[in-house]
Amino acid sequence: MNTRTFIAPSLTQNQVALWTWIPLFFSLFYFFPLLSNWQHFDVINISGALLIYTGFLYFYINCQRHDERTAIRPIIGILLLSFIGTYFNPGTFTFFAFATYFIGYYYPTPKSIVGLLLTIGLIILTAFSFELTDGFFITPALFICIPNFLFGLAERRSREQKLNEQRSQQQIEQLATVAERERIARDLHDLLGHTLSSIALKAELAEKLAKAGHVEKSIDEISQVAKITRETLSEVRQAVSGYKAKDPQVEVDKIVARLADKNFTVVQEVSLKHLTAKAESSLLLILREAITNILRHSNGNHVLIKTQQTEDTLLLTIFDNGSHFLKTNKKPLFSNGLKGIIERVSELKGKFSLNIQQGFELSIHLPNGVFISEK
Repeated sequence: MNTRTFIAPSLTQNQVALWTWIPLFFSLFYFFPLLSNWQHFDVINISGALLIYTGFLYFYINCQRHDERTAIRPIIGILLLSFIGTYFNPGTFTFFAFATYFIGYYYPTPKSIVGLLLTIGLIILTAFSFELTDGFFITPALFICIPNFLFGLAERRSREQKLNEQRSQQQIEQLATVAERERIARDLHDLLGHTLSSIALKAELAEKLAKAGHVEKSIDEISQVAKITRETLSEVRQAVSGYKAKDPQVEVDKIVARLADKNFTVVQEVSLKHLTAKAESSLLLILREAITNILRHSNGNHVLIKTQQTEDTLLLTIFDNGSHFLKTNKKPLFSNGLKGIIERVSELKGKFSLNIQQGFELSIHLPNGVFISEK
């Protein structure tokens, strides 16, 4: 059982930037009292209301980027602005809803419920402090705060469940790897224990025959040693093949799943059949490095990964529709990650090309030497 404590990450983690801004649409209800009764507000009230809203935006964005351990400061900032800002504009009840969402998300149930109750207490205190007890402040504030608190709880539980699933999957893979290693160790022990004993005996016999002058018999024994060695080498390769030769498509799916987790739309048309072990391993590493670069540096939302295979060539294309760091940050054309890709392509005697005019397109051409010979 996983006993590790869940710490809520920042809301911007694993989330498309657009979703950070969409909830702010509801904050515009803050201006409803100003617009509906603008003739009752003077310049000081309007200026103060705008200043309070600017402060709210600051704390809102700041709170999105914090995790559970540091989110308390911007949450308190939002609550204080909600109280103070009511002096200028009673529309601040909308800000309380954002605070309760953050409380529900960032804190485990016992703490979050206490936070909700304290917020409700502050809403009531605000209403009495600024003579807003007619129901047009407290009622809508509670009406939106409690559902937003529940939404925050749901988001926290969703992320916690997803993290636990990822940890469980990692544990399963680790256990499978350990079991596979134990199987290989057992097979090698059974295989080599007997075979090496036979080789040692035959080598000693060949030595004795040679010393006795039976050269032909000695050569025959040495030939048998060579034969046994070749057969043993073949059996050893078969024993470890289950460990080395993982299904490449499964590995590709795991790599591509990282993009889907970050809300990229992925079109995948990848086939790595009939490749040598070295080519297969290198292409998986190349694909992993390219995907890592996209996740770190791209602001796009669509990725195409495609292989085109003929009798004597293999073309791997990776396209991302975002404006890439090579242009926007003006970094050197070949970063460390891309240098690693180029080196692997060079080892396979292939060709590498990069196009960053419209998005980010990486193309790799590999010769027929990467295919397994059927002769």
